[in-house]
Amino acid sequence: MQKARQEWQRFHPVSRKAHRPLQKRFEQAITPLQTHLDQARHQSAAHKESLIEQARILLTLEDVFSAAQQAKQLQQEWKNIAPLNRRQEREYWHEFRTLCDQIFAHRDHERQQQKAAYAQAWQTLSEQIQALAHQVAHAELTANTHADFLRQHQVLTLQLAELPAKHAQNKACSQALLQIETQLKQQQETLARAPFWSLWQALSLQPTYADVHTLDAQVQQHAQPEWQPQLAWWRQAYALATPAKTLEEQQKLYVRFKLLSGQTLEPEYQALKMSIQVERLTQGLGQNTTQEAQAQQTQELLALVISWLLTSLDTPEVLQTSFQQSLYAWCHPEPSAINQ
Repeated sequence: MQKARQEWQRFHPVSRKAHRPLQKRFEQAITPLQTHLDQARHQSAAHKESLIEQARILLTLEDVFSAAQQAKQLQQEWKNIAPLNRRQEREYWHEFRTLCDQIFAHRDHERQQQKAAYAQAWQTLSEQIQALAHQVAHAELTANTHADFLRQHQVLTLQLAELPAKHAQNKACSQALLQIETQLKQQQETLARAPFWSLWQALSLQPTYADVHTLDAQVQQHAQPEWQPQLAWWRQAYALATPAKTLEEQQKLYVRFKLLSGQTLEPEYQALKMSIQVERLTQGLGQNTTQEAQAQQTQELLALVISWLLTSLDTPEVLQTSFQQSLYAWCHPEPSAINQ
């Protein structure tokens, strides 16, 4: 509109008589356009005033990240609004931009605070994980200490889940907790099997036992009250026990124990190993890794121990020592053998 008026003025001077009707026609033509333009500018001003008010409200939000995201949307919306006259546009834009800058400043401040808080949280978590790893490795193993270690591990795992997964320390902390979990599983197996080793130490002092009843009487004499779950397993294995009648049968007891417990067998027993493996394959044993199959495997191992105690042969000292060492290894599993 301003350009049109400037162009109109360019054609002066014109005689007054000719100018009046032309001016009237010009005003009649331009007035509706001016009215429409004024209305559009009024709407634009109202729209921008609305955006300024929305930005002012965003400045009060507690969630500064959401506020910043919404401020970006307001900025994009501002770009799509028709401009005002230069002076008014400059005033509105200055007010709007100042509010947006404050919103973004609040977001940046909060981001820095979060970064510092996360850094402190990672440091604290790493120290706690290291402390737990040291305790698990060096503290005396009891049912109570193991339960406490499990509780601490669970708490630290939950704390890790609350921290950003993409942080550089996440992988290191996750690996450390996984190592502790492996050690705790080993300790759990050790606690579960330790009573069997204690029983063996007490029961093996006697050369042999006439029958299961005589053996069980000694078991009752040496058993501790907290061993009830292990004693149930032990007594269920009585039905599977078969004492060796020859040295070869006793050697088979030893080989079976080594195979079932996943331990490496000496070269001199390879022939027996092959025959037993073929026998087990024929019977379909050792092919299932389910929890039920592992429970059956434990019963088989205990049955072999009971069979050994019931065997009345003059066992060679080397064979006796080897069996005892194998039993000890099973009752005190290494991390790589916790699933055996």
